[in-house]
Amino acid sequence: MLPPDSSPSGNGNGSAHPPTPGSAAARLDSWKDIAAHFRRDIRTVQLWEKREGLPVYRQEHAGRATVYAFREELDAWLQARSQLKAPVPAVQETLPAMQETPTAKLDAESVLTRRFSALVLLFAGLVVVTTVCAVLYVRHVEGTASQLQPSLASGMLAVLPFEDLTPQPATRKQPTDFLVDGLTDAVITDLGRSGQLGVISGSSVMQARGRHEPLPRFAEQLHATTVLEGAIARENGAVRVTARLVDAVHDRQLWAATYSRREQNLIVLQDEIAAAIATAVTQNLTGGTPAVSFDARPVNPQARMAWLTGRYLWNQRDEPDMRRAIDQFHQAIALDAGYAPAWAGLADSYNLMAVWGSMRASDAFPQARTAAQQALALDPASAEAWNSLAFEVYRYDWNFAGADSDFRKAIAMNPNYAIAHQWYGEFLGDLREFNASIAELRRARDLDPLSAMVGCDLAEGYFHAGRYAEAEGEVNRILALYPNFIPAHSYLAAIASAAGDAAQAEKEAVLDSRLTNDPLPAELMRIHVEGATGQQAQARKDAAALLATKTGAAMLPWQKAQLYFGVGQMDQGYAALEQAYRDHSWWLVTLMVDPGFDMVRNEPRFIAFEKRVGLPAEK
Repeated sequence: MLPPDSSPSGNGNGSAHPPTPGSAAARLDSWKDIAAHFRRDIRTVQLWEKREGLPVYRQEHAGRATVYAFREELDAWLQARSQLKAPVPAVQETLPAMQETPTAKLDAESVLTRRFSALVLLFAGLVVVTTVCAVLYVRHVEGTASQLQPSLASGMLAVLPFEDLTPQPATRKQPTDFLVDGLTDAVITDLGRSGQLGVISGSSVMQARGRHEPLPRFAEQLHATTVLEGAIARENGAVRVTARLVDAVHDRQLWAATYSRREQNLIVLQDEIAAAIATAVTQNLTGGTPAVSFDARPVNPQARMAWLTGRYLWNQRDEPDMRRAIDQFHQAIALDAGYAPAWAGLADSYNLMAVWGSMRASDAFPQARTAAQQALALDPASAEAWNSLAFEVYRYDWNFAGADSDFRKAIAMNPNYAIAHQWYGEFLGDLREFNASIAELRRARDLDPLSAMVGCDLAEGYFHAGRYAEAEGEVNRILALYPNFIPAHSYLAAIASAAGDAAQAEKEAVLDSRLTNDPLPAELMRIHVEGATGQQAQARKDAAALLATKTGAAMLPWQKAQLYFGVGQMDQGYAALEQAYRDHSWWLVTLMVDPGFDMVRNEPRFIAFEKRVGLPAEK
């Protein structure tokens, strides 16, 4: 971990070199050495660290932790502590400027004033600003944490994408950098794994990039009570990171710090700074100290960038981007075969390709299992890998007890991992554990409030539980954000059909077909409405006509089973289910809740079929 840089900038032009983390002259590697530096006993400096924010940092090593600190930063802390005993008018004068958040996007120098106006002064080398950061840090650790805990620590924290303030070449259109995006992701991950705060998912907060609306307004959209924002600037072989924590409800700054280091291994540097920021934020909001650790093993920077790119593409949730994501994860593995996140990303990608039917389940799911197991061999604490393994065990192996155990492990490893709550919620819903399912899906929505798919999965949870009004309300929330999100219209069609509103169901199904350029949703809904309204002969005639077309012939066996059951052709329906079983179709895990099987749900043949899949008896 890296402590805040509260030291002066040296020669006044921003080129002073901070101490190198690994140098013997700069670093103290035990409580004994730290105490000797101050000429105090160990107990005293430990109390200083606990009560007054002495910058001492921990690193995990196979179940045990060591501490270390830097001489220069200990001296800066001591100087700031001594200043607390006297009036500090400069702090009060500087606070308003540090809170300014202009909305205009300006040139490189002007951008520095956008969220971190003090950063200009830092680069100019003015000592007063770094002193202010140190004083703010110590004052906050000393007194503010206990005041904030009741109102803010229980709310949600959003980590906005860090800004790259490094001057960019005119030919470079996108100034994103693996250090910038990687730091944002690492901070979110470290805060999430601590389990002491609710941390909003990166897929939602990344939508803040390029937006210029007031911070409180965007925080309200995220339902966040606190916001962490930061910036990175690289110059002359040095990296400077500035971070600040904001009470989004009252738009006031709670904490700020600056971290400076020489560029060496940027990946290790990134993880150290992320751990330091996560520790400081947790201390300031809860008063606690999480056991945050970072992976100090060398990671190929290009592998990290390929992984970040793959995750971005994966979050687009469409087939072309998913295939590109797979290519990126393979590229990351080729560059660094020991990089566990790349294997976990590959597992997630194959899982979704199987679910979408973009790859044969018998090809995709086994590859997902292999990749997840490889990720866990490299990092047994990978929440992503446990979650991906659980998904495969559930949908392809039909091992429901094993899947439940693996989902729980994923959530234990990172309680703030939204996708784990989302997929576990789907799993519980398929087993008709509706209350538990909705609780998990609500948590996923809290963690990823702008995710269209999470919102639709929550709507599905309400729908399967028979809570149609809540299901419709959640779908309409998603459509207000994303009017053409296709699954939302599919869910609205199902909700309207279940509620007996045939006209609305057909309208939404037609819109679904128009958006996908696929006539099947509209055709199936029309036939379903005919059968449900007593037009059985017409429904059978139209079903036969559909099956004779190219579109009908391409239907999956489970779809054909629902079609046959819907028009009263039971033997053909069970024959189609048998084909789905021989194909090991993952859709069979939804038998207990899919409304397409409601007309046969209580039949002995259907109940026996559910048991063959391994599903528990319906309650």
